[in-house]
Amino acid sequence: FALAVGRRLRMAWRGFWTLCSETFALEFGSTSVFYEVGVSIALVLPLTVLCTWVTVTHGYTFGWEIYAFISFLLAFLLIFRLQTAYARYWEARTILAESKTSIISCGLLAVTQYHRHYGDPSDEVKLCVEGVHRYLCLYYFTLVNHLRFGDNGDCRQPNIEHYVTEPELELLRKKRGVLAPIKVVKWIGAQLCHMESMGYISPLQLHETNEGLEGMIEAFVGLEKIKNCKVPFTLRQFCTCLTLFFVYTSPFAIATGFAQTFTDFNNILARTLLASFLSGIVFLSINATSRTLEDPCGNDPHDLDLDALGRDIVSELMSTLGV
Repeated sequence: FALAVGRRLRMAWRGFWTLCSETFALEFGSTSVFYEVGVSIALVLPLTVLCTWVTVTHGYTFGWEIYAFISFLLAFLLIFRLQTAYARYWEARTILAESKTSIISCGLLAVTQYHRHYGDPSDEVKLCVEGVHRYLCLYYFTLVNHLRFGDNGDCRQPNIEHYVTEPELELLRKKRGVLAPIKVVKWIGAQLCHMESMGYISPLQLHETNEGLEGMIEAFVGLEKIKNCKVPFTLRQFCTCLTLFFVYTSPFAIATGFAQTFTDFNNILARTLLASFLSGIVFLSINATSRTLEDPCGNDPHDLDLDALGRDIVSELMSTLGV
C-alpha cells in the first residue's frame, strides 16, 4: 500500500512539474512567448489606469458592445494565422521525416549489398560504402546549413567538418547555380553507380536507390519553399496592427462596461486592469506564437531541432555500417 501511494505521489509531482515547466518555459529559459509580449503587456497597465480615470471621472463612455464584436473577429483572424503557421511547422517536420527515411533507406541498401556477397570485399568497395554513408551525413548537414544561412552562407561549418575533405569543400563553395545539398546528392549517386559498375549493386537495385535520391531532392525543395516563401507581409502586418490597436484601446470599452455596473473607482480600476491584462495576454500571445511558428527552420529554441535529428541520422547510419 505504501509503495502504491508513493508511486501515485511521484506521478502527481511529475505532472505538476511538467505543468510548471510548460507554463513558465523552464525548459527554454527566457524564451517563453510570455517574455516576448511582456513589454507590450506592461504598456497596457498604465494606459488602463488612464482610461479608467478618464471614463469614471469625466464620464466619457465608449461602445463596449462594439469591442466585444471586434474581439470575436480578431480572434478568428489570429486563429487563422496560427493555423497557417502551425501547418508550415508541421509540414517542415513531415518533410524532414521523409528526408530521414530516404537517407536511411539508401544507407541500408548500400550496407545490405555490401554484406550480400561472400568473401572479403575489396578495399574499393569498402571505400564506396563508407563514402555513401559519409555523403548521406554530409547531405543532411549541408541542407541544415542552407536553411539557416541561405545561399550566401559559408559552407565551412563545424557540423560538416567530419564528413567532407578539403577538395570536396572547395567544390561545395563554388557558386555555379547548383546548391550544396544537390551537389552532395549527385556525389551519392556517383558512388552508387560505381558500386553497380563493380557488380555489388544490380541495375534494378540501383534503380531502387533513385527513389531515395528523389526523396532527398524533394525534401530540399520542400524545405526551401517553406524557408523562402514567407507568409505575406500584408497579412502579418494586418494581424499585428489590429492586435495592438485592440489591446491598447480595449481598456476604454472595458472601463465603460464596468462603470455602468459599479461606482467605486478602485473596484472599477481593479476589474479593468485584470480584464485588460488577460485580453492582452491572449491576443498578443497568439500573435507572437504564430510569428514564431511561421519560420520553423532556424536557430531559435522554438524551431525544429535540426541538430538533434542530425545526430539521430548519424547514429543510425553508423550503427548500420557496423553491422
